[in-house]
Amino acid sequence: MKEDIKHLGVTPQTTYLYIQGHHLFDNVVVPALKRVCDRLIRDMETEIQRNAVHIVQQRNELSSYSHSVENIIPMLRRNVAYNKCEPYKRLKADLEDFFNRNKESKTPPLQA
Repeated sequence: MKEDIKHLGVTPQTTYLYIQGHHLFDNVVVPALKRVCDRLIRDMETEIQRNAVHIVQQRNELSSYSHSVENIIPMLRRNVAYNKCEPYKRLKADLEDFFNRNKESKTPPLQA
């Protein structure tokens, strides 16, 4: 199978062209970030519970904190900084090269 993949032209430099974005998002990015965010939320809640002077303060601060926390998926979907990441830049450069080569090879003849 490894040789078949190489024969198709898939290399470490071009693998990003073959990954479906939604598959990567749903199966890699979201699970990894969800674990990190869940841990950070638990740590903050523990800190609030530890530092609260009385139960009313604890409830107020926990309530305020829970209202300030957003679900990770909508936040990731709002992200527009994807155009700064390396795979996006490589894909854009590859497409520009492709279109420039095609434009040069299909130059219309000069009309007299």
